Amino acid sequence: MDHATPASYYASVPNRGLMNNIATLLANTGYEFFGGGGLVAPEGPARSGDTETNVWDLLSTNGSTILNDRASILSLKT
Repeated sequence: MDHATPASYYASVPNRGLMNNIATLLANTGYEFFGGGGLVAPEGPARSGDTETNVWDLLSTNGSTILNDRASILSLKT
């Protein structure tokens, strides 16, 4: 979710390697749903100059529900 291609819909950063920064922008978009293969650096910098945001905490604070495993995702089916 924090790679350059999916991030092109919600983030603008000076370097595609700033994945924590990208994920931080994702958490602050206000979008109602994100689905994908996960985050590279959700708890700290991916490289020098990146932000140090705990994105999981930020998503939770912003009211998001986080499902990180197959069982929890499949349990959404009714």
